[in-house]
Amino acid sequence: MKKIFFFIAVIPFFAFCNTIKVKDGLYYGYWIYKDHGAMKEYGVLANEPRKVLGKYILSPVSKFTDDNEIYVKVKGGIPTLYFYQKSVASDLNTVGWAGARFSEENMVISSITIRMVTEATTENIFVGEKIPGKKIKFEKDELVPLSLIDENSFNVNCNKYLDVNAYRENGLPYYSEPDPEGRKGVEIGYPTTIFAVGELGICSAFLDGDIAPQIKNGWIQFRRLN
Repeated sequence: MKKIFFFIAVIPFFAFCNTIKVKDGLYYGYWIYKDHGAMKEYGVLANEPRKVLGKYILSPVSKFTDDNEIYVKVKGGIPTLYFYQKSVASDLNTVGWAGARFSEENMVISSITIRMVTEATTENIFVGEKIPGKKIKFEKDELVPLSLIDENSFNVNCNKYLDVNAYRENGLPYYSEPDPEGRKGVEIGYPTTIFAVGELGICSAFLDGDIAPQIKNGWIQFRRLN
């Protein structure tokens, strides 16, 4: 008589639980650095969320035109980013948003939608609104390494961000297209990264060997607002 044996594969529970868990809510990015053991803020980011009519906004105002801002809204475990970027090369700054997902210890971004604005913009651009604009699909997913502090905050380390995306060796990605007016030899360029802006903005500063200690010893800390 033949005996039939049944085997049950036992897979550890943690095999399905290796993706970082960020509590639902709206998070705002601050630039934090350590000075003689004390945690301090520095002006790499605006470090001051603003409200109009009880809603957080990304609209540029005179006090904040030189600062970058990043919000992360997590709903149902799915993150969406909203951001404002200052351009040092032109009078046009950038507002935008990006859908993302959590995977292992990273936030993964595949595309962004952006709109150019001037410092004279009077429109209130509210955080949470997916404004229409130029959608840019990345050739390769961007990874944003995260580390949880507690249920209300998490960090982004710029050095890890630059290394995991090979931006330090290959440079930052940049999207361009032919001039819509058809001018020969003219291209329109767009930023394609949220956490690195131009030559020196946010994590881009780490591509320069000569940076202030407040930047060199700092990182982005996201704190839950609600």
